[in-house]
Amino acid sequence: MSFGEMLRDLRLQAGLSQEALAELAQMSASGIGVLERGVRRAPQRQTLDLLAGALNLSRPDRERFQAAADRAGNARRPRAREAAAAVPNQNLPHAITKFVGSDGVIESLSKEASNRRLVTVTGTGGVGKTRIALEASYSLLNSFSDGVWIVELASIADPRLIAQRIGETLGVNASEPLQDGWIDALAEKHQLLILDGCEHLLTSCAEIAERLLARCPRLHILATSRERLHVIGEHVFPMKPLPEELAIELFLERASFADANQDVRAAVRRICTQLDGVPFAIELAAARVPSLSLKAIAENIGQRLTFLRHNATAPGKHQTMEALIDWSYELLPEHERRVLEQLSIFGSGCTLDSAFSIRTGNIDDRSELLECLASLVDKSLVEADFNGDDTRYSLLQTTRDYAREKLRERGEFDAVELFGSMAFSKNGIDGAYPTRIEHTPTGAIFFDSTNENPDYHSLELTLDQISLWQVPNP
Repeated sequence: MSFGEMLRDLRLQAGLSQEALAELAQMSASGIGVLERGVRRAPQRQTLDLLAGALNLSRPDRERFQAAADRAGNARRPRAREAAAAVPNQNLPHAITKFVGSDGVIESLSKEASNRRLVTVTGTGGVGKTRIALEASYSLLNSFSDGVWIVELASIADPRLIAQRIGETLGVNASEPLQDGWIDALAEKHQLLILDGCEHLLTSCAEIAERLLARCPRLHILATSRERLHVIGEHVFPMKPLPEELAIELFLERASFADANQDVRAAVRRICTQLDGVPFAIELAAARVPSLSLKAIAENIGQRLTFLRHNATAPGKHQTMEALIDWSYELLPEHERRVLEQLSIFGSGCTLDSAFSIRTGNIDDRSELLECLASLVDKSLVEADFNGDDTRYSLLQTTRDYAREKLRERGEFDAVELFGSMAFSKNGIDGAYPTRIEHTPTGAIFFDSTNENPDYHSLELTLDQISLWQVPNP
């Protein structure tokens, strides 16, 4: 019996219409119909739990329900991958692990890649850009008559090799990359080209993409990058961290938890929350399960930059969370590094006014700071939350930890945080005050942010501590 047939039988046994079940399960009636007809073979774990609860299933029925969904889920994605094996004009790698994420995101990206000439999947390091691009590409194998091809760029340091790598992949001679002969050989091809990992070769990737698209009218390009290519006609497809329930599902899947009770799910929820829902970080944490308890993992998450470590065979930037962020940080110009580091003193993010009030990055021009923040948002290192008239800028917790460590390496952390406290006390800047109590050798006091009425008047400063920063006027 298929999952759809089982769902229909259980619904009828419960005396429910599709509309009634949809209301109880917080779904649409059309969504129930799609599942029962087999158009969508199996729901995500969260939807499955809602359906089981709405149907008031007994434990044995719930187990049968789950098993039917698992069978359908396992049959769904491999069909696309079987097509990958059967079609000779493609080079997509086969995924080793089960995809955990939103089917809606895959469908949306597939549609964009099919309808638009250039789509760039953007997002912070470890958010799953390559995986979602591959999942979408599996479903497009029959849509491009001359194939779907991936070109991995992470290992390329010399931009002159990009054209050569593309040529080798597509079977043309690109030994003279500045000439357009190799591009002309692709002019009539109906292909999807995936350029994976463009951020460190951004300008060169953009130039080649423009040349290819201008001379190959049937070519589509799907790029992955922590920053968009800035090419005319480019459609940006931003990837966000996983929502809570999918983050939990990913951890349980990678940690091979066969039966996660309420206590296990609560512990996993705490871990995933501290990891901002970033899939790569969650997978690294789940890999610790064979040797550490969930409690031990949670207790060490505070050292996430080095605690979360991959096996030695992984590429350098994918061995630790620290190495992953290093990859982005090293690509920044110095003034953007300084802004990123100093933003880390804002515990819950800040507005442009707040950042400017403490002279973030030692920038005295408001428009210059705005451009710098916009650039960091483009590079997926800073998040911009548009709420009402104000834009708030914030860092994911792992990025914030990294930036604070960089401040400490410069020997500037205490002075920047102290200056932020002074600015907060004078101007009421949001989120800039420090998060601990400490008496420094010079007598300066750092206040605990949990104190609702800190005595900012007792704050003591010495000239040498803030000599690099101008204290704003009250």
